[in-house]
Amino acid sequence: MGVYDFENIPELTEDEKKSPYADFYYIPVGKPPPHVMEAVAPGRQMDPALAVSLENPSDISMLFSPEGIKCKNGWCVLPDGTGFSAIETLMPDITPELEKWWIKWFLSDDLHYRIWMPSLHFGHGETIFEDLGWGPLHLHTLGHLSPSSLGVEDPEELNPGFVSFQAPVFKYILADDPDAAPNYGILIHYISLMECGGIKFQTLVYSGVTREDGKLVRMIPEGGTVDPERVRLFATHNAYEFARKVEIVPGLYERSKTLA
Repeated sequence: MGVYDFENIPELTEDEKKSPYADFYYIPVGKPPPHVMEAVAPGRQMDPALAVSLENPSDISMLFSPEGIKCKNGWCVLPDGTGFSAIETLMPDITPELEKWWIKWFLSDDLHYRIWMPSLHFGHGETIFEDLGWGPLHLHTLGHLSPSSLGVEDPEELNPGFVSFQAPVFKYILADDPDAAPNYGILIHYISLMECGGIKFQTLVYSGVTREDGKLVRMIPEGGTVDPERVRLFATHNAYEFARKVEIVPGLYERSKTLA
């Protein structure tokens, strides 16, 4: 995965080095589990028939069920030219309470966001500034999907272990070419409890689409297709991002308690 250079991360400023969390920035970024790395390997597209359709009630029910979707890790370009990817991350040492703490923590300071993914995360404010693998991007959140918008009024009825659902609809603009046409997508995190403790994230990305008036809208030229490599890299970014979270969050939380 040469596109991700975790060996040469930007140096912190002298002020940033004074942060009580600065040493976490230098913890090496580890690889996701082998089966996940295999699923995001170049040239290994999943069967598009296994992708989760946001317009198919049975697919949505499967996403919200305890068993989950059929293909938990993979990526592909769909027949209509849009992209889909799925990444599942098991987080045995992260409880729902710790997840809530983590969200507040990384949103509270740009350095915290950079600690999450050195060399790929730059800032999180009105826009998210990061690199998904093909250059720095500004991601603008256009709205959010909810379970009810997908036809699920009571997620806990389908899965008593339901924790939360996060689904921003976004557009992203290349930082180096802000006048270029924006790209669109939907990012979904379905979070549930694991039987052995902790939580698991099922992350889905829909590339080349947006949602308007409750319907999916294709946002690529007629007859066109999204770049398959960008679909794969987005999945790869998610795989590294959440594997990194598993590695550092418990330690960050313990450090925070010493500062209270």
